Amino acid sequence: MKNLKLFCLVHCIAFFTSFFIATLGYTDDSPSGFPSSIHLKHTSDGCVEINAQKGQIIYFKPGDIFDNYKRTIKFDQAFQEEGRKKQAERDRIVQEIRSLQNIDPFSAKIKKKENELIEFDELTRGALGQAREAAAKTIFQDMDNVIGAYMAENGLSKACPNDGNSSPDVTKEILNRLNKKYESLAD
Repeated sequence: MKNLKLFCLVHCIAFFTSFFIATLGYTDDSPSGFPSSIHLKHTSDGCVEINAQKGQIIYFKPGDIFDNYKRTIKFDQAFQEEGRKKQAERDRIVQEIRSLQNIDPFSAKIKKKENELIEFDELTRGALGQAREAAAKTIFQDMDNVIGAYMAENGLSKACPNDGNSSPDVTKEILNRLNKKYESLAD
């Protein structure tokens, strides 16, 4: 869970810096399953705007939403299970190498198994990294859609990450809506 949280924190920061200038609009065929036709603009100050209106600003804690979102928890559990499987597979290869070293320390099979282990590690790291990146992207799209819908419903113009002291903080409301929407998709 710690690795996923760190990974997600890094991607959360990347998300709020790399997409600030881009205008994102999700359609009914969005890969996250969260349909939305609301066009949000991510600004250089880390906020999200609708139609660049001037009006009330709301605040939210993206890390809290991300960590407590049921889809994040589900992804994390799946990644932990996959990690355990891959670790067991890796341990099996390491055990084979040790057995070969005990039988014949100069065997060419040892080098072949060591290369197999290196390739396994590289492929596993790459595959798990891509899966985590795709999961994070899906989660951020979900967050974006729900925040955008909340802003549109309430006539709000700007939503910014909360530094802990800003209000109104709508973190709980956004998280509740996000989890309800996710549960409705899972049914």
